[in-house]
Amino acid sequence: MEEVSDNNNEDNADNNLVNVDEVSAKTPQKKRKESKRNNIYVEVISYLNQKTGKNYSHKSAANQKLINGRVSEGRTFEDFIRVIDIKCEQWIDNPKMSEYLRPATLFAQKNFENYVNEKLKPISQKQSDPRDYEIALNKWIANGGDPDEFDYGK
Repeated sequence: MEEVSDNNNEDNADNNLVNVDEVSAKTPQKKRKESKRNNIYVEVISYLNQKTGKNYSHKSAANQKLINGRVSEGRTFEDFIRVIDIKCEQWIDNPKMSEYLRPATLFAQKNFENYVNEKLKPISQKQSDPRDYEIALNKWIANGGDPDEFDYGK
């Protein structure tokens, strides 16, 4: 059984006073909202760490504040992923810029709006070798095809 002082406060593991009445008064709806908020911190920061090979903490108050700020502006989890993907594509191989692949830069109010609206580079198709045409044409002819009817685009 918990011991509670006269003012209904107790020490938690961090030696911070916690009001027992407030904790027990949380509704299931508030708990779900808090859980969802914690989940976005974990997912966004984990994705950033995975893409960059870094080790930022989802528990950092500074990182949570940045994410909360963008969420309060109506931004979604997908927006955070988009910004991370775009900037990693642009900066990951650039030693000078890769240091800016961090929450303070990516999720700052002054940067996020611009970053989220940048376009991803289209995935470039493999450059074809000019000899591929000749090889395909020779196969076409070897299989009895008329060279005048050959269509390399098929």
